[in-house]
Amino acid sequence: MPAHVKESLTAPSTLLAGYIGRFPVDGRFDELCAADGAARAHWDPVLELLGRMQATEIETRLAGAQQHIRDEGITYTIYADPQGRDRPWALDELPLVLPGEEWERLSYGLAQRARLLNQILADIYGAQSLLHKGIIPPEVVYGAGGWLPAAFGTRAPGDIFLHSYAADLLRSPDGQWWVVGDRTQAPSGAGYALENRLIMSRAFPELLTQMPVASLNGFFTALRESLAFHAPSDGESPRIVVLTPGPLNETYYEHSLLARYLGFPLVEGGDLVVRDGYVWLKTIHGLQRIHAILRRQDDAYCDPLELRSDSALGIAGLTDCARRGNVLIANALGAGVVESAALQGFLPAACRALLGEELMLPSVATWWCGERAAMDYVRSHMDDLVIKSVHGIGHFQPIFGQDLNAAQREELLARIESTPDSFVAQEWVRLSQAPVLNRRPGNLKLEARSVGVRAFAVASAQGYQVMPGGLTRVESHRDARVVSMQRGGASKDTWVLQASDNEELVFPGDEAGATAPIVHTGVPSRVAENLFWMGRYTERAEGMARLLRLTLSERLHHARRHGAEALHELVWRYGLVELPKGAAGASQIPLEQLIRCATHPRHNQGLAATLDQLGRVAFSLRDRLSHDHWRAMNRLVNDQALTENSTLGPTLVWLDRAVSGLAALSGFALDAMNRDTGWRFLSLGRRLERLVLLAAALNVATGHLNQHGESDQRSQSLDWLLDLTDSSGSFRGRSTGMATWQAIRDIVLLDETHPRSLRFQVDGVQQALQRLGRDTGNSLVGLEQTGILLTGWSLGGFPELAMQQSAFAQLEQEIGILSDLLVSRYFSVSEAGMAV
Repeated sequence: MPAHVKESLTAPSTLLAGYIGRFPVDGRFDELCAADGAARAHWDPVLELLGRMQATEIETRLAGAQQHIRDEGITYTIYADPQGRDRPWALDELPLVLPGEEWERLSYGLAQRARLLNQILADIYGAQSLLHKGIIPPEVVYGAGGWLPAAFGTRAPGDIFLHSYAADLLRSPDGQWWVVGDRTQAPSGAGYALENRLIMSRAFPELLTQMPVASLNGFFTALRESLAFHAPSDGESPRIVVLTPGPLNETYYEHSLLARYLGFPLVEGGDLVVRDGYVWLKTIHGLQRIHAILRRQDDAYCDPLELRSDSALGIAGLTDCARRGNVLIANALGAGVVESAALQGFLPAACRALLGEELMLPSVATWWCGERAAMDYVRSHMDDLVIKSVHGIGHFQPIFGQDLNAAQREELLARIESTPDSFVAQEWVRLSQAPVLNRRPGNLKLEARSVGVRAFAVASAQGYQVMPGGLTRVESHRDARVVSMQRGGASKDTWVLQASDNEELVFPGDEAGATAPIVHTGVPSRVAENLFWMGRYTERAEGMARLLRLTLSERLHHARRHGAEALHELVWRYGLVELPKGAAGASQIPLEQLIRCATHPRHNQGLAATLDQLGRVAFSLRDRLSHDHWRAMNRLVNDQALTENSTLGPTLVWLDRAVSGLAALSGFALDAMNRDTGWRFLSLGRRLERLVLLAAALNVATGHLNQHGESDQRSQSLDWLLDLTDSSGSFRGRSTGMATWQAIRDIVLLDETHPRSLRFQVDGVQQALQRLGRDTGNSLVGLEQTGILLTGWSLGGFPELAMQQSAFAQLEQEIGILSDLLVSRYFSVSEAGMAV
C-alpha cells in the first residue's frame, strides 16, 4: 500500500463510523446518512476526498478559509455580541450536498410560491378580491405589522411587487421539505451564499471541479437584467442603485458585496431626494434621476414622510413616487405584509383562487388564533406547537409549548385569548441534521448539527428563477430547535448537483432574457466625502507611523540631540500626546506614552485610533475597492500588534510593518482606482494631509534653527527631517555632505518632481482644484483664492518664506480653511443649488 494512503486521515468508512456512533435516536432526518447508516450516494465524492487527505492538510485548508474571511472583512453583526460590526462571518467548510432532481422539484414549488405571493400583494394593494371573498380574513392583512395603507394603489412596474424572494426551509423526519417562513421585504442571505461559494472554491477546489455543482452566477445575472428591463426609464438607459441603511446594519457586508457584484452604486437614504415625483441621486455633478432601487432595508424605514416619521434612513416622498409608478422598488413598499405567519394557513386557498393550482410547496401547519376553531386546537395541542406573534420575533419571541408548566401554559393562553388576532401557532417539526467538521486540532471528525436552508428566487422575464443552491444555516449544537444567525449559528455552502456532467438542470425561469443597458451614476456627495477622508486618514496614519518610528529610534539610540528634541516637539504639536504635568518640554514625553500612542486601541489621537477611523470609512466604501486593496486595508487595521500592552521592540517592528502597509495602500490608490472625480477627492485628501505634517515639521525645524546662530544653522544636521519626509534617497543621490538646512531645502521644499516636497503637494492641490472645477461645473470662487500664502508657495515664494516659522504656522491654518471650504462646497451642498 502506498505510503500516502497509510498516512491518510481515514477511509470514508472510518469517518462515517464516528458519525454513525452518534446517530440520532429521535427520528430526525439525516442529510448524510440513510436510515441504515449508509452514506447517501451524492455525498460519496466529498467523503472520498476527505478520506484521501491527511488531517494536517484539512486543518490547513480550514485555517486558510478562516484567514480569507478575516482578510476580506466578511462580517455579520450580532447585536448582542461584543464584537458587534467586526464579528467574522461563521462558515462550516463542509457543504450541504443535495441531489439535483430533488432540488428541481423543490424549485418549481418555490417559483410557484413566489408567483403566488406576488399576486397576493397585487390583490391586497389593489382590487382586494381575496378579502372581499373571505379567502383571507381582513384581520390577517390589516392586523399584520407589514400592512402599509400608504402603499395602497401602488403601480408596480411590470406588475412585479416581489422581485426577490426567500423561503426558510426545513426538512421533517419523513424527508419532506416545508416552508417555515417567507421573506419578502428585503430578503438577505443571497450575497452570503455567493461568498460561501467563493470561499469553498478556494478551500476545496478539487470538489467543485470534479463534482457537477450548479453555478450561482445565472441567478444574479437574472436579477440585474430584470431590474434593468422593468425600470420605468422613459426611454433612457436606467440608473439602478442598492439602498442600504448603512454600515451599522447587520448585513452591510452583503449589501456592499451585492452592489459590487451587480455593478450598482451603493447608496444610503441621505444620498437620494425626491423632486417632482421622481427620485434623484445627489452627486457632486448635480442631481441624477434614479429609475430602480434594490432596497436592503425594511418597509417602514424607507419614507419618513408617509411611513415611519422617526426614520433617518429613508427618502421623504418615496412612497408617492412608487404610487405613481415613477420608480421601481425591489421589493415594493408594503411587501412585508405577506411575511406574516398568519397568512400561511390561507395560502392553499389563495393559490387555487389566484393561480388555479394546488400549492406545491406547503407551509408548516399553521393556525391563526383569530379563528375560533384554530384557538380550540391550540388550547388542546399546546405541547406540539410553537406560539409566535403575527408581527414577528421583534415583538414576541417564539415559545415552545412543551417547555411550559401548567401555570405558564394558562398564563400564555390567557394572553393569546385577550388578543387572538395577534398570535399564530405552528406545528413543531424536528429539524434535519447534517455533518460539520469538528475543528479541534488533532481530533478531526464529523459531528451532527441541526440545519435549515434559506432558498432564493428572483423575478425574470420568463418567471421566477430559483437559485440552484442557497444559504444553509447550522446551529452550534445538535439539539437546537431553531436555526438563526442572530443566535450565533454558522452557515454552509449549499451544493446542488446537476443530473450529470453533460446535462445541466433547467430550473424555472432560467432561460436567457433580454439585457437592458445600464448607465453609470455620478459620484454621490457622501461617497466623495468618504473618499476625501479615506485619503486623509491613510496619509495621516502613514505620517504618524513614520514620526513615531523615528522618534522611538532616536530615543533608543540617543544619536542626535537636536533631532530628538525636534521630533518630540513634533509628536506633541501633531496632537499625538499630551505633555505630562510639570514637564519642562516635549523631550520629557515618557517612553510608555509614545508606545501607547503607537499601539493602544483606545489612545484617542494615536495611530490605532486613526487606523480605526480609516477602517470605518473604507468599510463604507467597500463596494468601490478592489479585493486586493480591501484585503491590504483589512490586514493593516486589524493587525495583532494593536494591543493595550506592548514594549519597545515589538512596537518598532509593528511601525515598520505599518509604514510598508500604508505605502501599499497608497500604491493601490494610485494604480488600482479609476482616475475619476471620486479619485480626485481621495488624492486631494492625501495631498492636504501630507501638507499638514510637512507644515508642522517645517514649523518645528525652522523654530529650532532660528534659536541658534548662523554657524549653528550651517552645522546642525536635519537627517530626521529627511527621514520623516522619505527624502534621504533623493538627498544622498545629490549630495554627500551633511544634511544642513541649506543642503536639504531644495529637496524638501522646492523640488517640484519630488512627491514628498512641499512644492509638489501645493501644485497637486492647485491642479486638483482646477480639475474638479472642470469635472463638476461647480464654481470654485473662494477655493481658488484660499489665501495669499498658498498662492505664494505655488508661485515660487519659497526662498523668502523658507526661514519664516510663522509662514509654516500660517500654512497649517490655510490647510484647515481649504478643507472646510471643500466640505461646504462639495459635501454639504444644498439640493436647490444643484443643476437638474
